[in-house]
Amino acid sequence: HAGLAALATAIRAELRPMIATASARRILRQACHDCDHDVVEAVLTDGKLLSTEGGQTRFRHDLFTDFFAAADLIHSATSEDALITEVLRPYHAELREFVLGGAGRAVQAALLSSEAAPRLLPGALRGRGGRELRRQTLVRCQELLDRIATHIRSLVFSLPEQPETERYQYLKAEFDGELGLADHENRLWHALPVAAEEGLLNAIL
Repeated sequence: HAGLAALATAIRAELRPMIATASARRILRQACHDCDHDVVEAVLTDGKLLSTEGGQTRFRHDLFTDFFAAADLIHSATSEDALITEVLRPYHAELREFVLGGAGRAVQAALLSSEAAPRLLPGALRGRGGRELRRQTLVRCQELLDRIATHIRSLVFSLPEQPETERYQYLKAEFDGELGLADHENRLWHALPVAAEEGLLNAIL
């Protein structure tokens, strides 16, 4: 696992989906503390996660690369604050959902309150970060609704053009007065259509 994580990070640094097989072999050996040659060759050639051809090695799918690179990012971070700072760099945008699923609660809370939240909240609500994160995010939506319920005059959910992909696309609301939502609350508000799909519709109604 450590070898694949280090390899994924190295491949992403190449800014292309592959790396020279000789480099891949060296990275795998170093990451697993100079493990046996046959073990390294088995990882390179078994075809389950990696594809090696023409002197180049790549993961068989970009999602594998992102998953293992996210694992490397989590394990190499010196602190939760350092991990938050690093994963919020634009370079790591594709890793954030994987980090969200593998990091601790402080990192999860920071990501779901950050400018990256609009892309992460739907996945969190749909359980991509695990059951507990889904539950916590639904609770946050519920708490927001409870706080502003008396100010809501009407809510309208639009139906998507492709209903088989999602039930509700966005919502339009009318309020009495100003809600005064903080930035992180406003991002949570815009995730309510997904929260409705995931069981919060009765509370919204």
